[in-house]
Amino acid sequence: MGDSLAFCRDIACIIDGNVIADGVKVGSLSWHGVELAGNSAMILTNIHVERRIDSENLVAADTAQISLTGSSTPLLVDYFGERNSWGDARIGLNNFSYGQLANPSGGHSDSFDEIFSRRLEWLDRRFNTSSARPARHLASVLSRQGQFEASRLVLESAFSTEGSFRSSFGGRMMAQIFGTLFGHGVNGTRAAITVLAIWLLGVFGTVNLETRGLLVEV
Repeated sequence: MGDSLAFCRDIACIIDGNVIADGVKVGSLSWHGVELAGNSAMILTNIHVERRIDSENLVAADTAQISLTGSSTPLLVDYFGERNSWGDARIGLNNFSYGQLANPSGGHSDSFDEIFSRRLEWLDRRFNTSSARPARHLASVLSRQGQFEASRLVLESAFSTEGSFRSSFGGRMMAQIFGTLFGHGVNGTRAAITVLAIWLLGVFGTVNLETRGLLVEV
């Protein structure tokens, strides 16, 4: 623990300062009815959790931080909405590994668009927004759980993030064009529409040239 002051009453715990744990091994990790005041932080890094991380009812402004960088757990139980596990805190997700999500959408819905929108908001609050590793890991977990469409959307978002941070202007432009036309290779519908549009453009151009007598048989 480091530099922290916690006021605990009944089921509520207000943390004013920093709670720090690094490189430890625990059976389970959980927080319930916790408030992170002001710029407070829970720094829970490089922790090996044997069973689950179970989080619920956290109140935190966007000035607060929760870091799980380098930590791992077989199961992540978290919620969005009224039973909010993360508040509005910024989250350290780089190299955070979880084997399964108990609630992919952060609630009871299995709708792929809700899973994608909720988890994208979660990813957008990570410390390093230029890193696509948290999104790639999420896509892998969702795929293993049979949420293939949500996984594809998250993976497409990850490719888009990687492309937008390429070092050269040309590389960024090529990534944007490839994403727009082919969905970074993971959007079959967009790729099919692009190929069909190119084919129709070629047919139209050929017919137009033939109509104007500009095609010559040899």
